[in-house]
Amino acid sequence: EAGSREAARAWAWRCGAWTTLDPLDPAITHVLFNVLLDAAVVVSVPTDKEIYFLDVSWLEACASGNKALETDFPRQQVSYNPTCDTIYSTAMGNVREISRGLRRVRSTGADDVADPSLTAALAGRPLSRAASDPPPVVPVAPVADIEPHISPPLSEGIFTGLVLGMAGWPHDKEAQIVEQICSHGGSVAHGIGNALMAGKPNMCLCWGNGPPVFATPAKVPLVTVQWLQACIAEQTLHPSSAFPHFEPGKHPMPLPSMSKFVIRITGLQQDRKSSRERWRLEELVQVLGATVAQQNTRRSELTHIVCAEPSLLQSSFAELAAKRQIPLVSVQWLLDSFRLGSLQPEEKYGISGNGINGISSSSDVSA
Repeated sequence: EAGSREAARAWAWRCGAWTTLDPLDPAITHVLFNVLLDAAVVVSVPTDKEIYFLDVSWLEACASGNKALETDFPRQQVSYNPTCDTIYSTAMGNVREISRGLRRVRSTGADDVADPSLTAALAGRPLSRAASDPPPVVPVAPVADIEPHISPPLSEGIFTGLVLGMAGWPHDKEAQIVEQICSHGGSVAHGIGNALMAGKPNMCLCWGNGPPVFATPAKVPLVTVQWLQACIAEQTLHPSSAFPHFEPGKHPMPLPSMSKFVIRITGLQQDRKSSRERWRLEELVQVLGATVAQQNTRRSELTHIVCAEPSLLQSSFAELAAKRQIPLVSVQWLLDSFRLGSLQPEEKYGISGNGINGISSSSDVSA
C-alpha cells in the first residue's frame, strides 16, 4: 500500500536508486517517513550530514515521473540516537550487529527502468542493473513472539509492588538503573512493543527526555531518570506530573539554543522544601541544555537570572541584572521552554524592579 516500506522500496528501485538497511551507510542521501508534523522521530542515521529527512510522498512523486524538489515536501523533525537500531535489532533476534552484513541493494525487476534524472536526484550516480543481486533477507522475529525479561526486586523499598518497563536503553546505563530499581523494591520489565506490554509495567522509564526511542504501551505513564532519582532520594513515590521533567515531554532535549547559557536560580527560602525546589529547577536547567551557575561562578559569566519568588529577590541581583542587562525572568520561562520545546523570548517572562522587595542580607533567604 502507499506509504508502506514495500511500496517505498519499489518506488526507489523504479527510479534507479539504491536502498539500504544500514543506518551508518555513508552514501545515504535521503531518509523517508510518513511524516509526523507534531513530533520528533528518533533516528540512528547521523544528522550532522547533508541528508534529507522527508515524507515518502516525495519518492512517490519521483516514481510517477514528476519533477519533485525536496523543499516542496514535508520534512521530518528528527533526534539522533546512535543506539536505537542496534538495540532494536538485538531485541528482534538479529545476532549480528546492525551495521554489519547489510548492504545497499538495487532493483532486479525487468520492468524497472531507471530515469537518469531521478537516478541523479536520488543517489547522485547512475546505476547498472544486475539480476544476480537480490535484496538481502533479514530474519526478524515478530514482536508479539518475544517474551519479556523480568528483573525481580532485591529487597523492600519505595518501589515495592511496581513494575517499571525499560526499552531503548544503552547497555552500559541500563544495568545500573535496574539495580537501583530492584534494590528499592521494584521489578523491571525489558522488551519492546507487545513484549514490553506482556510484562504489565505500571510505568515506563525513558532514556533521556523527548519522544521515547520505541513505542510504549498506551495509557502507561512515562517517567524519566530524574523522577526515579527524586523518588529514591526523598523516599517518596512522586506522581510523574509533580515536575515537568519527571515526564520525557514531547520535544527532544537539550535545546541547542540554550547550550551557552549560564543560569542562576534565586529567590528561594533556606529550608528543606525550598532546597528540593532548587534541586528540581537546576535539573530542569540541565535538561534544557544550559549550565547551572554555582556559588563560585563569576557574575560576568551569568547570562540569565531565574527568580522563583520575586518578593525574595535580593536587591544585589536586581541591580546586577539592570547593570549588566542580564535577563531577569520568572521560573515560568524555564517551564514553558521545556513544555513547548523551544527557547521562549525572555521579555515575556521578565521581572521588573517594581514591586520587588529587595533583601540584601537576610539569613533566611537563599541566593
